[in-house]
Amino acid sequence: YGGAAADHRCTAAGGATCSPARMAAHDLFEWRARIAHSLPNATGSVAYAATTPPAYAIAITWDDAGDGTTTHAITVRTAIP
Repeated sequence: YGGAAADHRCTAAGGATCSPARMAAHDLFEWRARIAHSLPNATGSVAYAATTPPAYAIAITWDDAGDGTTTHAITVRTAIP
């Protein structure tokens, strides 16, 4: 999924019927909201690389008290059988 995060209310309580793309946008929205709630001035990103095997780079950045901006990143590669 390469689109923007959006609140499509793709939850059982929201009652919306969501396509896979709308669900991905909603999941990204929810994830970013949780990060922002948990860490000061936090942002999160996920980037897909169409490599072999495919890879996802996940980064979370926030203000660390007294230390400035902190970024933690991980790259996940999928296994292809």
